[in-house]
Amino acid sequence: MHEFSLVRNVIEICEEQMHSREGKYISQIELEIGTLSGVEMDAFEFAWKTAVPGTLLAHTQRKVLKIEAKAHCKKCNSTFVINEVFDPCPQCGEYFTEIVEGQELRVKNLILGTIAPKPSITNT
Repeated sequence: MHEFSLVRNVIEICEEQMHSREGKYISQIELEIGTLSGVEMDAFEFAWKTAVPGTLLAHTQRKVLKIEAKAHCKKCNSTFVINEVFDPCPQCGEYFTEIVEGQELRVKNLILGTIAPKPSITNT
C-alpha cells in the first residue's frame, strides 16, 4: 500500500516546515489530491489513522481538497473533465489531449500555531 508511504512523506514535509518556522504546532493542513493521482482514498484514510498518532500531526485538523481531472484538447482547444487518462475529447473525439489538472498530490497549506493545544482529558 503506497498510501502509507505518502502519509509518511506528508509528515516529513511538515517536520521540515516546523524546523524552518517559528510555529510550535500545526493547527491545520490542507492537502490537494487529484482524481488521477493514483491515491486510493480509503487506503489513504486508513494510512492516516495508522501513521499520524504520536506525530506532530496528531491534533491537526486535516482538509483534503479533491482536484477533478481535466484535459485540454490539442485539436479543438477545449478543456473538459476526464475520468480516465485516455478519455477522448467530448467535442471532437480526439484522443491527443494534455492533462492539465487532477494528478496533484501536494501539501497546499499549513497553518502554524504558537500555543500548543492542551491534551484532552478523558474520564475512565
